[in-house]
This record gives sequence, C-alpha cells and structure tokens, in this order.
Amino acid sequence: MKYNKIIVCTDYSEQSLNALKYGHALASQTGAALAVSHVCDSFDNNAVVFNLNEKVADGKTYKELVVENLNQQMDLFIKKAGIDPKSITTHITFGDVKKELQKIFTENNYDLSIFAQHG
Repeated sequence: MKYNKIIVCTDYSEQSLNALKYGHALASQTGAALAVSHVCDSFDNNAVVFNLNEKVADGKTYKELVVENLNQQMDLFIKKAGIDPKSITTHITFGDVKKELQKIFTENNYDLSIFAQHG
C-alpha cells in the first residue's frame, strides 16, 4: 500500500519508541512524510493552580515554559529513535487526547496513524 503521510502518536513510552521506529521504517520504504504527535491532557488541570499567562521565569509565561519543555522532550524522543528531529513534523497539543488527535488527523490528511499498545 502507498502512504503519503504517516503519523505516530506517542506518550514517550518504550512502546511508543518502537512505534516511532516502525513508522520511520515504513515511511522510508514508501516515501511517505513522517510526523509524530503528543497530546498533553493534564495541562488544563494545572490551569486552576497557575495563571498560564503570568510571567514566571526569564520573562516567559508558564505556558511558554511548558511548551518549550515539551518540544525539548519531543526532540530527545525522536533522537532516541535514531531520527533527525528536523526531518519530522511534530504536533504537540493540549486537551482531550481523542479530540485533539482527531483534529490533527483531519487537518493534516494523514493516511496512516500508528499507536503503541501497552502490555
């Protein structure tokens, strides 16, 4: 089967790392573009405790610091799979996992989504 766009959904687990490696191999074989996504579903729960727009460090807001940290975590995860992070599209969002992934899939026209299964 021919794929143009493949996305791997991750929670940064070892199973997700294996899924990313599989997705990368499949994308390489088919010539598809590869993307990886992570949905942070607990961010909104923290909003009650923190003012997300308050400047907390180096003139950055709490939300900016969280996003920065998640981007670094994503880059490390991709590198751990032996992939150059610059060669992959990344999606990091906040909210309900099912709704956010559905939105990403629809807006970006992915042909195949790959999820890892936990034990």
